[in-house]
Amino acid sequence: MTEHLAPSLSAVVAPAAPPSRVVLLPGTPLLLRRNASLHDPVAELRAACHAALAWVGPHPQVIANPAGGEMVEDLLAAAAGDPREGEGCRGGSGILTGTTYVVVGNGTACRTPKAPGMYDERAAAFDALIRRALVNADVTTLTRLDPALLNDLKVDAAALPALIRLLDTPGHDHPPLRGEVTYDDAPYGVQYWVMRWERTIRG
Repeated sequence: MTEHLAPSLSAVVAPAAPPSRVVLLPGTPLLLRRNASLHDPVAELRAACHAALAWVGPHPQVIANPAGGEMVEDLLAAAAGDPREGEGCRGGSGILTGTTYVVVGNGTACRTPKAPGMYDERAAAFDALIRRALVNADVTTLTRLDPALLNDLKVDAAALPALIRLLDTPGHDHPPLRGEVTYDDAPYGVQYWVMRWERTIRG
C-alpha cells in the first residue's frame, strides 16, 4: 500500500534566509504534455499553474517527489517554448537553499465515489481545514494535522514539512505571510490547489 505520510519536520532544515515567493502546485500527470489531448481536461488548472510559475520568477527551487518534479519541469519547459519534456526535480525537500520555491502537493483523494481513494465523507472538511491553514500560514495547525487522517484520505503530504518551514521561518524580521488561492477544485475526486505566498522583506 502506498504511504502518504509526510516525513518528519525535523528532517527539513529551515532556510537560512526567508523566502521571497512560494508557490504550491498540485501534482498530477494530467499536466504533462505527453498526456495531453485535443481537449484539455484540466485547461483551467494548467493556466493557473503557468500563471503561478510566471509569478514566482526564474529558477525556483522545486520541492517535490520525482513525479512532481518532472511535472514542474515540463510546465516550465512548455512556458519557455521548449519541446523537450521535463527531466525531474531540481531540488530536494530536506535542504532549503533558494529564495523562491515551488512546492508540489495535493489535498485529499477521496472527494467522489470515483476518486482514487474512493469517497470518504471526512475529505471535504479536512480539505477545508488544510486550505484555511495554508491561506493563513497557520504552521501550528499544519504541524498538528493527524498523520493517520492524512494517510487515510490519501493526501500528498510529502512536501508538507518543507512548506511548513518556508511559511514559518521564525526569527526573521518580516510581516506574517498570507496566501492567495488562484485555483481550488477537485476534478476526478482529488483536491487541487494553486496557491502563492509573498514576503515583503523589510529594509
